[in-house]
Amino acid sequence: MDLGKKIVNNDESEHPSQEPRSSGKTGQISGRLLRCRDFIQRNIVDPLSFSKNPPWFDARGVAIGLFVALGIPIGGHTATLGLLLLMIRYNFPMAFAFTWIVNPLTVIPIYYGYYYAGGLLLGHSTVMGMEDFRQTMTPVLDAGNFLQALKLFFYLNFGILERWMVAALLVSTLFAALGYIAAYLIQTHRKEKNAITT
Repeated sequence: MDLGKKIVNNDESEHPSQEPRSSGKTGQISGRLLRCRDFIQRNIVDPLSFSKNPPWFDARGVAIGLFVALGIPIGGHTATLGLLLLMIRYNFPMAFAFTWIVNPLTVIPIYYGYYYAGGLLLGHSTVMGMEDFRQTMTPVLDAGNFLQALKLFFYLNFGILERWMVAALLVSTLFAALGYIAAYLIQTHRKEKNAITT
């Protein structure tokens, strides 16, 4: 026993410069936030900054990405983007990047906001707290694949789905319109500025 303790203590003394690791949950969250920031920089900011596409093409990608992210249940994003690509020309990588607005970190607050706002719009009182809502959504988030997540989402209580759909339709339409306008103006301004400097 003493020998084991001595080995452990010697091992610790050999590496005094090592900092203690951050607590599990806090470290995971900060790691996810850093990955999210890098993802946004790599897949949204840089592609918009260096895009050679017409402004409407990029703007359409942003708008579709926002509409799908905020208006289609988690699990159906990629399939919806693929189906839309058969009908509409748009910047698919840009749209795909914007669907990640709804991700494992944000899905519960966003969907609970839909549940709450949908209840207000429909005149229903909110009967479920955030923690109960989180527990209700756990099977959806723990699903093995996207198709299963989508299926489990539609098996949720009709009261939740009704409120979710009303709020999701309004929010996704509004943000898609605002996203299109903002991206179009940014890309048009950037192209005009580049044309002047070249």
